[in-house]
Amino acid sequence: METFINNKTGKLKSVIAFYYPNASDSTIRRLIKERQIKVNNEKVRENIDLLGSEKIEIFHDFKQNVSFETVYCDNNILVVNKPKGIESVNYEDNKLSMAKIVSNEYKDAMIVHRLDTNTDGLLVFALNQKAYDELINAFQNDEINKFYLAKVYANQNLKYSTLENYLVKGENSKVEVSKTKIKNSEYAKMEYWVEKKYEENVYLLRIKLWTGKTHQIRAQLGYNRIYILGDGKYGDGEINNLFKAKKMFLTAYKIEFNFNTKSFLYYLNNKLIEIEPKAYN
Repeated sequence: METFINNKTGKLKSVIAFYYPNASDSTIRRLIKERQIKVNNEKVRENIDLLGSEKIEIFHDFKQNVSFETVYCDNNILVVNKPKGIESVNYEDNKLSMAKIVSNEYKDAMIVHRLDTNTDGLLVFALNQKAYDELINAFQNDEINKFYLAKVYANQNLKYSTLENYLVKGENSKVEVSKTKIKNSEYAKMEYWVEKKYEENVYLLRIKLWTGKTHQIRAQLGYNRIYILGDGKYGDGEINNLFKAKKMFLTAYKIEFNFNTKSFLYYLNNKLIEIEPKAYN
């Protein structure tokens, strides 16, 4: 059973979807219909309006429906395949995150970087404090190469390109892009290759990040009128509707380590840590 105090306004179904982003729409509707949800100690069977501060009890364990693939594991690090729709980290007691899910199986796991909620793919954890410190330092110093796959729409002839811009956080957690350095901006660099052309204006890109900035792939591509299918923030709504893209086609598919020869994690430099998502076939 799940129990929490709601601090959101809106319809019951929407509120539950907010707290449990990996729960399917059909599951939530079924729970309401079968009166498996209590609001302020009263069972409900309608999608009622919530004003906030209600006590909500759900007679269902959402955690049992969440699984993950362990891609690589040794005594120092763990790499998992994060599903779409789950936050990497969330410190609210009643919200799921990969950090919480993974810790149920790997008690000592400490997350060292993040993926956007709607991005799936490789997520790295440390399994001891020494590895945590070393990995955090490596991410901060760009000693770990991250590669992504993205299915995009672009009304232009795409070819290999390097994008270098400055990013600054704007309203509604959206990142704004500038070609020149402005106040509070951070430098971002990425490059991409065209792996495949599916049809007119639809491409599969392989992307390498040179920096680790929030939304840097989505924001920079969108700025250049290259829209990731399913991206509701930096993409194009009409194009998403045209291709019925309800989930974002962006996956972290490969990681390369470049530790200094003196690092105790140097042995990871020769490891191939990669997945092959079927969604891009």
